[in-house]
Amino acid sequence: MSVKYGAIAITMLVLSGKTATAQELKVLSPVVVTGTRTEQDSFDLPMSIDKISKPDISEGQLRMTLSESLARVPGITAQSRTQMAQDPQISSRGFGARSSFGVRGIRVYVDGIPLSMPDGSSNPGSVDLGMMDGIEVMRGPFSALYGSSSGGVIHMLTGGKSQTPELSADALYGSFNTRRESTSASGSTANFDYLIGISNYLSDGYRDQSANDKQQSTAKLGFKLSEYTQLTTLMNWFDQSAADPGGLKRTAASREPSAFSSPTQTFTSAGSSQANTRVYRSNTQIGFNLEHKLEAGDTVNLISYAGHRDNLQYLSTSSTTTVGRASSISRDFYGFELKHTGKGVWRDQPYELTYGLTYGGMQDNRMDKATLLGEITAAGEASPTRNENQYANNTDVYVQAMYALDPKWNLHAGMRYSSVNLEIADKDGTPVTGSGSLNFSKVIPVAGLVYKLSPAVNLYANAGLGFETPTLVEITYLDPASSSSGPNLTLVPSTSQNFEFGVKSFLSDSTTLNAAVFRINTENEIVTKKLVGSTGSYKNAGQTKRTGLELNLDSELPHHFSTHFAYQ
Repeated sequence: MSVKYGAIAITMLVLSGKTATAQELKVLSPVVVTGTRTEQDSFDLPMSIDKISKPDISEGQLRMTLSESLARVPGITAQSRTQMAQDPQISSRGFGARSSFGVRGIRVYVDGIPLSMPDGSSNPGSVDLGMMDGIEVMRGPFSALYGSSSGGVIHMLTGGKSQTPELSADALYGSFNTRRESTSASGSTANFDYLIGISNYLSDGYRDQSANDKQQSTAKLGFKLSEYTQLTTLMNWFDQSAADPGGLKRTAASREPSAFSSPTQTFTSAGSSQANTRVYRSNTQIGFNLEHKLEAGDTVNLISYAGHRDNLQYLSTSSTTTVGRASSISRDFYGFELKHTGKGVWRDQPYELTYGLTYGGMQDNRMDKATLLGEITAAGEASPTRNENQYANNTDVYVQAMYALDPKWNLHAGMRYSSVNLEIADKDGTPVTGSGSLNFSKVIPVAGLVYKLSPAVNLYANAGLGFETPTLVEITYLDPASSSSGPNLTLVPSTSQNFEFGVKSFLSDSTTLNAAVFRINTENEIVTKKLVGSTGSYKNAGQTKRTGLELNLDSELPHHFSTHFAYQ
């Protein structure tokens, strides 16, 4: 299977004939932490990685979904679902494209703390984008060093501390009774800094049955425990209710006049309206990052996190009637990462070595009940069609290193061992859908080379393996047409071989150009097998192939103008 597509973000470009020094050129190259887990100049890394700055996240944006900001990154497809009941569908070089809701196959982080669950699913909508100072997006083989189900990495970074106390507020108002208000405060003392923000979003939505109400709050607290030890605490909370109009018809999405009589009549079927499809969700998470610097200049980090999520979704099970189901999930999740980073010199050349251990766990209490006209029936309350616990956990060990072979060549390499366990168990000893478990493990190696052709041009190549396990949602149903269908225990992980070649260059002291070509060979791709109403089952496909070209050009113009061009 091969897919080709393109996108252009902007078309202005001004090039300068001025010759710049290597130090001047570095100013245009952002410093990133994704990829090597330490601050590195993206120009010197053998991987495709882009950083979205705060103005591109906040200026002229609702700051409600990642699709608003990720559209500028080549290799990433972030489709807005034109409604707020579901997170946008995000794919990285094709990984994650199978997701019907939420995000699959891409690891998502906030300040190094995972938003992705052990089974590979994530819900980035729980993050207040208005509090983000930047978003780093990595594609290619090195993403696998973040674990299974990692066809790419999205790393969101909250704002830094301010030296003096600051208080800010903004408001946005638009059509369809859309409004967004937010307030934030930040400041610091000798041993303490803080960033706190709250936001509120309301909209009737431009589609029928697409009203949304969402509140969020974020708190980032920094404590300087000693000269060598820093503790950062990050807390996120959100609460949302949203009506769900369902997907768009193909004709409606293409805006063909004959498809509807007004822009709001865009239901896939009448079932969304008659079953009153909607969602209520809340998410609370707290994370800690304890960093201690050793005398030798090495660093030890202990990251831990825990949270709780509730999700109640009213779904239609028929395209023409009022019947449906209420699917509720109550989730507890937790995890930690312990890592050590050291730098030194070997044979007169610098090196950097990072190794660590990660663990993550989650438990879902899941229940499905029959509904009529969007309300749970007496029979549905008494006899749920699904009542079970679902579990997932992962244990990973990784090592990643960089060594300068000589002033022209840098070698980057790493390896990760991932073990993922999935289990579904009926509750109360009353089998309704059956129980079972799956266990997967794999060693994932990756390597890359950087050749410094000149101070303005770096060439690179990388290769590695990929490993993507099924999620709990994907093993839940063996046959979606049967309410007593047991879990699908026939699925196996998809595996891939990833190759990438690229060039990173400074065309001038104000313009950068990055280009990459890639090829991905995949076996046992996980795809949809059968879809009945809002319920689906999955299977492993045969071999697939993805090839692509990515171009990214940025230019800083006089008088504070800038341009961006992306093609994929």
